[in-house]
Amino acid sequence: IQPPKVKVSYLELLEAKVGEKQTITTLQAEVQGKNPNPQTIKYILVTPPALGSLQISDKELNEGDMFTQKDILDNALSYIVRMQEVVDNLDQFQFRVFVEDQYSPLYTFSVSILASLDEYVLTNKALVVKQGGEVTLNEKYLWLQSPSSSDFLYKVTLEPKHGRLIRDSPRGMPRFDGAIRYFSNEDLESHKLIYKHDGSRTTSDEFHFSATQEGSDTQKTVTGIFKVQIQFKNEHAPERIVNNVFNVVRYGQRLLTTDVIQFKDDDSNFNDTQIVYAREGILSGNIMSVSNPSQPVFRFTQADLRDKNILFVHHGADREQFPLQVSDGFHKTTALLHIQAGDPYLRIVTNTMTIIDHGSTKTLDTNLLSADSNMDIRDDREIKFDVTSPPSDGRIIVSGIEASEFTQEDLKKGVVSYEHNYESLNAKDSFGFTVRAKGHSDNGTFKIKIFKQGHLSEPEVITNEVIISYEGEHTIISQDHLMVEQVDILPTEMIFTLKRLPRLGYVVMLKNSSEVTASPVLDYINSFSQEDIDQGRVLYVSTSFQGRDSFMVDVSNGFGTVEDLTIMVDIMPRFIPIQTSNFSVKEGLSRIINEEILNISHPFYSTANIDFTLEELPQHGEIRSLEGDELSYFTWHDVKLGQVVYMHDSSETTEDSFTLSASSYEIDRRSHPVTISVAIIPVNDEPPKM
Repeated sequence: IQPPKVKVSYLELLEAKVGEKQTITTLQAEVQGKNPNPQTIKYILVTPPALGSLQISDKELNEGDMFTQKDILDNALSYIVRMQEVVDNLDQFQFRVFVEDQYSPLYTFSVSILASLDEYVLTNKALVVKQGGEVTLNEKYLWLQSPSSSDFLYKVTLEPKHGRLIRDSPRGMPRFDGAIRYFSNEDLESHKLIYKHDGSRTTSDEFHFSATQEGSDTQKTVTGIFKVQIQFKNEHAPERIVNNVFNVVRYGQRLLTTDVIQFKDDDSNFNDTQIVYAREGILSGNIMSVSNPSQPVFRFTQADLRDKNILFVHHGADREQFPLQVSDGFHKTTALLHIQAGDPYLRIVTNTMTIIDHGSTKTLDTNLLSADSNMDIRDDREIKFDVTSPPSDGRIIVSGIEASEFTQEDLKKGVVSYEHNYESLNAKDSFGFTVRAKGHSDNGTFKIKIFKQGHLSEPEVITNEVIISYEGEHTIISQDHLMVEQVDILPTEMIFTLKRLPRLGYVVMLKNSSEVTASPVLDYINSFSQEDIDQGRVLYVSTSFQGRDSFMVDVSNGFGTVEDLTIMVDIMPRFIPIQTSNFSVKEGLSRIINEEILNISHPFYSTANIDFTLEELPQHGEIRSLEGDELSYFTWHDVKLGQVVYMHDSSETTEDSFTLSASSYEIDRRSHPVTISVAIIPVNDEPPKM
């Protein structure tokens, strides 16, 4: 963390009076070691003033707006008080300074507001009330005062339409909720006046009033309109519905749209375009305004994304993710936007075989055929599809006319269709195409399957076997586990949709990265095809728990469906579980190593072909077969038949041990090494020696 190179070198308090526009000249920033052009020194307004208005050439600045050092030097930056005050007050606004890619800390500019000396000073600030709620109306919102008195009486000349004014009762007394027509400054000061909304779905309300000074002979009357803003109940937080990686050309730029990030809000009468995104620093680029590409944007709405008003300009690392604060005005959440920069490309991302009835017409849209690019393409008409080999049993129609080319815009509008020739008896058709944009291209073939009415068979489940998985590992789901076939249906068309997820694991898809050096990626999925199974791309990943698991799928070819197909999974121990017991043997004798000493109790492993290898031989004995041969390894079958023996060497020892491990090459499993201790029972077979 280094000290900032951009800082404010001169900042002085400003004094302002009501109605007077004060030019701000007491503000200057500098860059360490540089003397930049004042036009390049930019100020970002982080928090606008609360009691006044900050303006550039009579245009009010709001949060996120900017002004430059040149504006200050040209006397174009000014401040004007919006509210009359009966006492001196203090206002402020906060800002940061940035030059090129250097930012300053957060600074605060203070404004001293001098009290108004008018005969009558009226405070009239709009009140914000939640739908169906109530708020106390006090002197901060409504207050009338003269230099000589604050005893004023207010008369409601026009009552609110969507609520009512009520006066609170003294503590301990029941409140009367009837509407009142008169109130005083004393009611406001003692917080007794309440506005209660009627719960209707209205955005605003108001009441008209006239006020006179109590006990005054002049009886001067002040009239006004008090505004109330109604805030709808906000019960739901924004929820992300589009979450894609944002691909951009390295050191290039591209529009940021709702195709990459999009939220919804389930509150009634809430327009999702009002969702606000706020960001801070980004290391690998910047978010700019399309209308002014040199102006950074720190806050924008979903409407800006939809209307293509936001531009991302890349610089720095190829990969980054940065947070965006997302708000509907009440609830806030955080979303990560993933940036991936690289060489420019244009590629086909959707090319789905379509199935149509014999002699019918099928609309081709972006759900069936589409291309994607990381280049700065702002109009889908720039992405053009050329039909290089037309369909043999039909024709391509664009806006009612046979054509050999169309655009991605045409696909989005749904004006591209395939019309099948009724006289053809073939069950398949296709057309080749080239998609091109900005000097880049990609080739593909769009496939079409034609069915005659009444000849649709049902998918047939050929294989549905229990999947053997190991705790904490992933297992490929192969044709031996799951296979569904149908005549004239390709494996790519047989789609499995997850209807019930497994409890003890996950179903994932193996996806290879576009980079050769990158590792394969396992993605959570909701559906997969028989082709994915045939290619070994679908896996079951188990957790660290043993037991029986299952998941349920629906299998469909687009017409017929096999529902509620349950796939079973048995999760086994990761290592071969060996149970051992220490044993004793008399000096010089032997002991059969049986299932009481060495055992594999797990039913899955107990039926497998398992070899035991002696990692460390006994020091005072040998492991032999019943025939007397010395052993360095033996099988689980030998143990069960009692063919393995420990034989002591008759030495004067009291203990011995040996270490072994198990392995099964058929299922590629092994165990941890285990040690078996042997207690030697001594025999009195030596005479005393002098």
